[in-house]
Parts: sequence; C-alpha cells; structure tokens
Amino acid sequence: LNWSAAYFIAAEHNPDEAELAVQHQVNIDAEGNQSTTDPVLLAMNRFWQHNTDRDMAGYLNLHYKFTTGIHHFDIAGGAMYRHKHRDNYYNTYTLQPQIINQSTQKFTGIDDAKFVFSPPNAGIGSQKQDPNIYASTEDISAGYAEARWQTDKWNVLAGLRAENTSQHYDQYTLPDSYAGKTGSISYLDLLPSLHIKYNIDAQQDARLSYFKSISRPGFYEIV
Repeated sequence: LNWSAAYFIAAEHNPDEAELAVQHQVNIDAEGNQSTTDPVLLAMNRFWQHNTDRDMAGYLNLHYKFTTGIHHFDIAGGAMYRHKHRDNYYNTYTLQPQIINQSTQKFTGIDDAKFVFSPPNAGIGSQKQDPNIYASTEDISAGYAEARWQTDKWNVLAGLRAENTSQHYDQYTLPDSYAGKTGSISYLDLLPSLHIKYNIDAQQDARLSYFKSISRPGFYEIV
C-alpha cells in the first residue's frame, strides 16, 4: 500500500502594464525624397492582471503480488482525487491624449505626454463588468484496476481507469442576465489500456500498446 498527498499554489501579479502608441505620416515626393511629420500621441491602454491557482491532490495505490511457477502476477487498484481552483482578476483602462489648444498633441517624450479619461467615467475601468474576472474550480475523482502477468518471455499489463470530471466557473462581476455568466459541466470517462512486450532475444523486444486518454480544457479556455 502506498499513498501521497500534494498541495500546490502559484500566483501571477502583473500590476500595471502600459501600451503607448504614436503615429506619424511618411511622405515621398516625385523625386523619391522622403519626409516624415512630427509624431502624434495616440491612446494609452493600461492593464492589471492577477491570478492565483491552488491544487490539492491525494493518491492511493494497492498492489498484491504473487508467483506460481514461472508466472508472476501483480494485481493493483487505486484511487485519486484532485481539486483545482483559480481566481482571476483583470482590469483595463484606456486613456486618450489631451487636446491642447484645440490641436492634437505632438509626442516629444513620455514625461511630457498628457492623458485624460474620455469620457470621464472611463476612469472606472473594466472591473465593474468584465468577463475576464472569474473564479473557476475543477474536481477530478478517479479509480483504476490493473493486472500484470510476467514470464521470462512475456510481460502483459492491462487496466481500466474511470475518471469523473466536474468543472464550474463564475464571472461574478457580470449581471445575472448575462448569457454565459456561469457554467458547469460534469462527465465520466472510461479509459482502457493494454501493453504487451515479448522478449525475442537478448537484443530484441516486440511491443504492442493501446490506450485511451483525454485532454481537458484549461480554465481560461472554458471561460
């Protein structure tokens, strides 16, 4: 009998990411001479993103081994349970270049650039109602049974694993009337496998394998 338990936590904090854009015009005359206008300041986007992932898992395995003549047997079974949770926070602001003397603002340097919220309530940002702010959970419970038969020539392992997955998310800043604000899904998968190895001689083995598995979507893909 063997068992293990694990706890993981990971966090990312991106406190303030800015995207600054400027624009200028390139002119080419009939002789092919090139000139550019002064750069003009465009909007600035600011992003805040925080997320935290927590995983808890437990595993249990039981093996029973016995030998009859040249035949060796290993019968095993086990179970696991894993709980995953993510909290994701996302906020974005868009600042417009301030109009100075009824003219677009020329860009001379970031320290001289002047921005305003336009309209003023844009200063609230996106956190009031943003689908990128969510909480998600995933619970997986699984059990398996397997048997191995082994001789000097043969090694055969066959098993069946059953996995039940339950996923849920809540974009909790959105209104209740918003389509897709929350979502849940639960499904059961039966995953068989068979592995056969035959020892031809000291330098050669013949192998045959079959298995079935699944690939689950990540939290962000679900949301």
